[in-house]
Amino acid sequence: MNTQKICGVPFKGFTLVVDPLDNDTIFSVVCCSNWLKGSYKNSSIRVPENGSGVLDLDSFWNSKEMMEFRESVANGSYSFCDTKKCLRYASNDIEPPLDQAKDLIAQGIYKMDFSPSYIEVNIDRACNLSCPSCRTNYETISNPKSYNRLKSVLSSGVEKILINASGELFKNQHLLRALNEITKELYPNLKKISIITNGTLLNKTMWASLSEGFKSLIDMIQVSVDAASEQTYKKIRVGGNFHRLLETLSIIGTLKKENK
Repeated sequence: MNTQKICGVPFKGFTLVVDPLDNDTIFSVVCCSNWLKGSYKNSSIRVPENGSGVLDLDSFWNSKEMMEFRESVANGSYSFCDTKKCLRYASNDIEPPLDQAKDLIAQGIYKMDFSPSYIEVNIDRACNLSCPSCRTNYETISNPKSYNRLKSVLSSGVEKILINASGELFKNQHLLRALNEITKELYPNLKKISIITNGTLLNKTMWASLSEGFKSLIDMIQVSVDAASEQTYKKIRVGGNFHRLLETLSIIGTLKKENK
């Protein structure tokens, strides 16, 4: 079996998504639904949690659905993947599974005996903008459960997280609280944090307010601009400030140059 031809995504991690109609419900999906087909295109599993928001992530990581998906990738059928739309497959840029997964695959085992290496965390829709591509109304109040939900992710043994495509991280007090509590002693496996932001709130004051434990792990900051002029920006980033955005990009550029 040539494991170089096996997509490593379902053997490495998964994505948490908040229900757009119910900020109190969290689902898990294998990867981008636009790249899937059949029952998996819109398939998602509700993640069990207790009343305070502590998530049972193991229930999805080795769920029947995940193991079935892994097998379809390992046997080369890619039964649940739209290979014409998947960017990784179409560009022949498939990342192979982790070494510990390869050993299990060789034995025909699709239940992973290790923690996910990454989790994409889209668990709270609180945001300071109202973009037509995302929502029609402002959703400025974050869910208090988001604190324990994110703590569950950080405590899972994960090495990398990507946060927060569902809302604006720097508007979210509960997510920031969990991230600012990060220390190497508390989460020894955590190595990288990638952030998706609209860039309107990440000023020098905000950066200075972040803990050193959090900042030391930031690997990448993706800024959703989607416009090259102020006129276009006003239409698609409703509530944003184009000049403030440019200031943020300058700040991020300086931080990168200073290796921060």
